[in-house]
Parts: sequence; C-alpha cells; structure tokens
Amino acid sequence: MLLRAPLLAVGAVTLLAVIACTSTRPVGGVGSLRAATSAIEVTNDRFDYVVVYVIDRGTRIELGVVPAMSSRTFTPSPAQVSTGAAVSLGAGHRGAAMNQVTQPLHLLPGRIASWTIPDGNRVEQPIVR
Repeated sequence: MLLRAPLLAVGAVTLLAVIACTSTRPVGGVGSLRAATSAIEVTNDRFDYVVVYVIDRGTRIELGVVPAMSSRTFTPSPAQVSTGAAVSLGAGHRGAAMNQVTQPLHLLPGRIASWTIPDGNRVEQPIVR
C-alpha cells in the first residue's frame, strides 16, 4: 500500500507531461505548414515610417508598414511570392516612389529574410537564412 502512492504520483505526473506536450493539430507530410512558409523580418532604423514591398517579376506588392525605429515580421502568402522565383524588397512612403530597393534574392519556403533599412541613402542587402 505504501509503494502504491508514489507510483500513482509518478504516473499522474507522467500523464500530465504527455498531455501538455501533445499537439492538438495533426501534422501531415514531411514538414508542418508553419515550416513551409517564408518570412521577411524588417528593421526600420529610420526616423519615419516605411511601407515595405516585395517586387516579384516587376510587380510591386505591398506587405505593410514598419513604424519608425521598430521591427516587424511579414509572412507573405504564396500568391505574393512565387515559389523559387527571385524577388526584391523595396521601401518608401505610401504613394511615393520606392527609395530603397534590394538586389534580387531567392525566398524559398521555410526561409527567413532579415532586412535592415538604415537611415540615409545606403541600401543594405537582406540576409536569407
């Protein structure tokens, strides 16, 4: 009887740990949907806001706004970024010409592009990892 109580306690803790670590979402295939999406992390070092665009085959698609001196992560949909195609990133004010455009980069599914927009005219290239 004395041995039964510690075994029940260990069993209860183990059961709770298994329940806590179990995902409620089924994952099919090789990778999860979360791993298959690409992301674009933008850090705005300017003192004013910027609108960030992805440029895919000459078409400018707005991703969103990054406020002054802050960061934001965008997860473009497959409709916004062609799979395997080389895209560029651009930034500027809404309704105005883009004043910063990067060199083309390959943003494959599951990859993250980190781009810092510096204050001034210098253009930094995104780092894809």
